[in-house]
Amino acid sequence: MRLWNFEEDIEKDMNEMNENANRATARRQWKIVSGGQTGVDRAGLSAALASGLPYGGWIPKGRRAEDGIVPGFYRNMKEHASASYPARTKANVRDSDATLVLVVTTPLSPGTQLTVDAARKFGRPFKVVCLRDADAAARIRDWMLRLEATVRPDDPSALLLNVAGPRESKSPGIFVRARQILVQVFASLRVPSSGALSAASADGSYSGGKHSGSFGALMFSSDGGASGSGALAAEDPGRCDASPSE
Repeated sequence: MRLWNFEEDIEKDMNEMNENANRATARRQWKIVSGGQTGVDRAGLSAALASGLPYGGWIPKGRRAEDGIVPGFYRNMKEHASASYPARTKANVRDSDATLVLVVTTPLSPGTQLTVDAARKFGRPFKVVCLRDADAAARIRDWMLRLEATVRPDDPSALLLNVAGPRESKSPGIFVRARQILVQVFASLRVPSSGALSAASADGSYSGGKHSGSFGALMFSSDGGASGSGALAAEDPGRCDASPSE
């Protein structure tokens, strides 16, 4: 099943990755992890490529995805011993330093809720973001900056951010929405050659050809009680589209 046509964009992303890596150096390196599914998972991988960030993550055995298989140009993915989605979901949360969940409606779908439950189980910091609030990019950036300062502060190795959320068939258009925000955020976490930290725009906008636009977020977060992660202040719970409370 083919849900959209982004092959040309992905190829451009891979070229941009090399160009961006030469133009900028990371403040503290981030590696983006996802399960390779359509929708938010792929948005995370595509944004990482466009931003020159390393990527990876567990995907189901056989590269299983709702559109057939996870595309082969995502070469750095690792196949799990199991073909089930829950197995790779839990493995990605467990092996990452923090998890960012992007949604457009609540309550959360069963698969997305499993991600949140796994973050709580493994004691990993997490944030759930509803892509509607105008300052989404800036708020996600601020959360990631807090993680840089509090998660493994004496360990210079890359921080692993698991990006998760609904598949494209469950939330049509979420790939584009999530990718726009993530590209903006990742760009704001890099240091230009001048040495000045670039800042994400408060309205979460991103100008990128046909992928231009602005999307935002209502958020809730948790430090998950993670040992050594520091005190990450929790934000008030938010809800998209006035959906019923969970």
